[in-house]
Amino acid sequence: MDYRAMGADALLQAVVKYGCSHLVLTGGEPLIHQESLSGVLARLRQENFYIEVETNGTVTPSPEMLRQVDCFNVSPKTSNSGVEVKVRARAAALRVLIDSGKAWFKFVVSERNDIDEIEEMISSFRMPREKVMLMPEGTDRDTLLRRGEWLAEVCKQRGLRFSPRLQILLFGNKRGT
Repeated sequence: MDYRAMGADALLQAVVKYGCSHLVLTGGEPLIHQESLSGVLARLRQENFYIEVETNGTVTPSPEMLRQVDCFNVSPKTSNSGVEVKVRARAAALRVLIDSGKAWFKFVVSERNDIDEIEEMISSFRMPREKVMLMPEGTDRDTLLRRGEWLAEVCKQRGLRFSPRLQILLFGNKRGT
């Protein structure tokens, strides 16, 4: 990989040269950089880019980000992540994302008992069920298929969406080039 610092103009040119019009910002946590991203995103919007941001839902998007971003892919951490609740759960940020109407929510599920915690979050934050996806945790095909089988049934029964880890099913747990 080639990592280098770029100014806004160079970054904009680098993105535009790919000839696509759909940009997904992923992390770490992109929203911690929202002030510095704002100008670039505004210019990409002028170029008719569709902009998605992947976030864990712990940083509240600014009004400017809410205007510039078309879709927020929010992956709130649950207790199965091992992250302390005071770090992983930020009610104010989740509320702003939900109220934007632009957020989809993805939860990683390891065990059946994870469902209760997820249902509690859906209920307490009034997340739109049609925008909630459950994804089996796993880094190998067998684990994903085993967990995915029962999790898909849970999704059907509860009116939630199912999201496989297709990249793992197709390519294994390898980084791309």
